[in-house]
Amino acid sequence: MKKIRGFQLDTRRNNTTHYGHLYNHYLTLPYGRKKFRDRTLRVWVPEGFNIHKEYGVLYMSDGQNAVDENLTAYGEWNMEDHFHNLVKEGYPEFIIVGIDCARNERARILEYLPGVPNRMLPKDQNNLVNHGYEFTEYLVNEIVPYINQKFNINQDLVGFCGSSMGGLISFYVCSKHPEVFKFCISFSPAFFFYTKDVINQQMKMRNFNQDKDSRYAFFIGGADKLEKDLKVNTDHVVKKLKEAGYDKDHLLYIIDPTRIHHESTWSDFIEEALRFVLKDYKK
Repeated sequence: MKKIRGFQLDTRRNNTTHYGHLYNHYLTLPYGRKKFRDRTLRVWVPEGFNIHKEYGVLYMSDGQNAVDENLTAYGEWNMEDHFHNLVKEGYPEFIIVGIDCARNERARILEYLPGVPNRMLPKDQNNLVNHGYEFTEYLVNEIVPYINQKFNINQDLVGFCGSSMGGLISFYVCSKHPEVFKFCISFSPAFFFYTKDVINQQMKMRNFNQDKDSRYAFFIGGADKLEKDLKVNTDHVVKKLKEAGYDKDHLLYIIDPTRIHHESTWSDFIEEALRFVLKDYKK
């Protein structure tokens, strides 16, 4: 396998990645508690990867969950299998860039929480310091340029994907930087940290316009309490996007009340979302 300068090939014997190859790059974040700042940036490349060939790139929160079940305690998305299937159908080839989350539940919540949440805060809400803004700017100003330097990226095929808290930050990232991210996959997003009034204010400030903004795909289940709770404000965000003019060619909302809040659920629906956001690029 070819070397990629700045990255180490993952040679673990228990690597469960079915297709392609996984590379690691180690970094230290400039924010958050010091003991949670050291992270791994994981890059998956497809079979037959050529450093000179042009690829799309899907950035993912919770990068340890993307392609290898032995990297995560939560479950994986099997993203390598899904992209393998899509390429056979005529969709363009992608690399995946996943940023490991903090291995601490509260630290992860704070890292993926943008703005000033106004309900359902942790018990120590008076001392709340969240880092959603900082995560976003670090991603856009440091990680994206680094990936663009190391790989030949088709800038029309750049997206961000996440679930739960990762779904929340994916929506914020893509809506804040539509000049970078051309599509957004937001599964079971944790919009319930904000009231509808706050969501309305923030969306009004963003001045959404489907002709210049990212294409959006959302998913919500309903077989457990968390998915039911998340559905209320996800419904509201989708409604506001429709009011802003987003039509069926730019906005997808998948609802399956039989599914729970889990990586196995999101894995089952990711191909549908990717087909939607990439439909203009199928051969």
